[in-house]
Amino acid sequence: MTIAVEQEFKNVTSVQHMGGYAIRIQIQGIEREFTEDEKFAIDRARDSIDDALLKGETGANPKTHEKAACDKAKILECFGRHALYMEEIPNGYCSRGCCAFYPWFIVATPKGRIKIGWRKSVIHLEWTDSEIKADASEIFPKEEAWPGYETTQYDHVIHAHGYDAAKSYIDRLMVFDCTQKGLNA
Repeated sequence: MTIAVEQEFKNVTSVQHMGGYAIRIQIQGIEREFTEDEKFAIDRARDSIDDALLKGETGANPKTHEKAACDKAKILECFGRHALYMEEIPNGYCSRGCCAFYPWFIVATPKGRIKIGWRKSVIHLEWTDSEIKADASEIFPKEEAWPGYETTQYDHVIHAHGYDAAKSYIDRLMVFDCTQKGLNA
């Protein structure tokens, strides 16, 4: 007669969210240390489970959808009469489940396509696919979000600290003379 001996589970990885759920992966029967490849695979499995649960929790919250609709309306308002068409695209900053309900947008304007969306606490504005060939430093020289703090800008991108700033930047883009300094050559 064989008597089964219960082995202890080894905690391999875990994650806990403040005030929310927790995930723990435990493995039984392997006494040796895990290889780096095994640790990586286990962490990927944990992250995949976490992302699916996070997407489910976020999507189940009615406030998520209210905020997403409000954000979309406010972003469209930033373009005013310049908006010809607005296309929803996946979030350009975060592809995790927590951001799945907060898309970015491509807005067609008389000057071309402008990409816009929330990135952490700023609104990302990008005019790469437009007729505006000047980079941010030419259009927004030494732009300050507030006194003494230059806003992030590079290539054909500027970060707006709120809807008012985004509207102001879009208005400046729409009146920018694309022929200045041979920029539209």
